[in-house]
Amino acid sequence: EYTREKKRLGVMDYGDLVAHAARIAQEVPAAALAERTSHQVVLLDEFQDQKKKKMVLFSQLYGQGHPVTAVGDPNQSIYGFRGASAGQLFRFPETFPIVRGEQREIAHVKHLTIAWRNTVNVLSAANQITAGGAAHSGPVTVKPLEPSAFAQPGRVVLNRCATVRQEAEAI
Repeated sequence: EYTREKKRLGVMDYGDLVAHAARIAQEVPAAALAERTSHQVVLLDEFQDQKKKKMVLFSQLYGQGHPVTAVGDPNQSIYGFRGASAGQLFRFPETFPIVRGEQREIAHVKHLTIAWRNTVNVLSAANQITAGGAAHSGPVTVKPLEPSAFAQPGRVVLNRCATVRQEAEAI
């Protein structure tokens, strides 16, 4: 019903815009050339929260050896409810290869394993929770995070509340 209503009103939502842009990038080579010329280096942050259509868009625009860096943590993928998938992050090295003349190689992967925003105990709890996650093979793997040298011990509290108000008051 939502899709029909958008069509009836002649409007697009954000997902439609991304899908439309991806089609343009696939069908109009000049669009990709213009983007590569405008953006000589590309940083894709929070890449674990991207939809497949964005991967198509970005790969059409920048996937032929253009300098692209993606930053993401599959354990922090929180937008699955809107179609995002950490799987895009795992496919990044093959989708955005390094191209040197006729040679193509899988993009390099660097693991950033020091967490600068978390306390020691929060990271310990997070690492225990995520340790049971699905294993991935290939160049992108998931490594436990380590606290920075400046991290305080911190405290992890588990609390269950019956209402949003009780949760707000507890916080």
